[in-house]
Amino acid sequence: MFIKPVMRYFWLISLLLLAACSRQDDPPPVTAPADGKPALWKVTSNKPGAGSAYIFGTVHALPAGTDWQGPALDRAIDDSLSLVTEVTGLDDKQTSAAIFAHMGITRGLPPLDKRVSADLADELDKAAGKIAAPAHAMNAMETWAAALTIASSMSSGLGLNSASGVEAILQMRFKAMDRPHSGLETITQQFGYFDTLPESEQRLMLSAILRDYDDARADMQLLLDRWMRGDVDALLEGTETGIMASPRLRAVLLDNRNRNWAEQAATMIDAGRRPFIAVGAAHVAGQGGLPALLSAKGYRVERIQ
Repeated sequence: MFIKPVMRYFWLISLLLLAACSRQDDPPPVTAPADGKPALWKVTSNKPGAGSAYIFGTVHALPAGTDWQGPALDRAIDDSLSLVTEVTGLDDKQTSAAIFAHMGITRGLPPLDKRVSADLADELDKAAGKIAAPAHAMNAMETWAAALTIASSMSSGLGLNSASGVEAILQMRFKAMDRPHSGLETITQQFGYFDTLPESEQRLMLSAILRDYDDARADMQLLLDRWMRGDVDALLEGTETGIMASPRLRAVLLDNRNRNWAEQAATMIDAGRRPFIAVGAAHVAGQGGLPALLSAKGYRVERIQ
């Protein structure tokens, strides 16, 4: 059965889901398969004095108790000198919220219901009803910000929590080993990708999220099943269809970032820094993903899980 991939894509990339307070009349939470083995690669350089890196595709928010760790991952973490994620500072909720408000709230915008087609009015009402924010607050959000807030409420309503997500757990493990943690981007950069999109692309994003609203649980369950078994080819589906059919959205949210991160990863490897690089699973899939991009640069890339 083909399930629309829009929400799966938004859960795979780093959206800084804002934990918008969802109400409690939500569908049953998703469940995690047992004994997961998400995809993990080792990347090695043959240059003198260079080193290696591990690349791990993540899901940023998971049900509590999801068992995605195992011996191969433990060995990779022990062999790594630092943790590198998409962004740092997400545990500072006050700063993140301030950046979001500065970039995502603007006076004098059209009401949100005027920024979607009439056939999505019911879906918008349903989504807004699950967010603990008044209508005037949502109307003051730029379209991209409203889209992310709605996506966040859908995520939290399914029993997903960033505190149970991969990055949070990895950060604790590396902190316990007294090894540094750095980011490939800043929070401002991440919001900026959306903030600089043309309004037409922002509305496309919002409309796509609303159209997938009723399928949110099925979409997330399928994503989680595929991620836990390391099925990268299946995860690739969410990066090739839906809103990613828009060349502008795909370039800004996925392809350009991947190329930038591949350059950063190559620099770390060549410097012998031995990083453990953990990024949203969409960023490791296919010929435009980090493993493939690093292979094209001449590095030895081995799938070890």
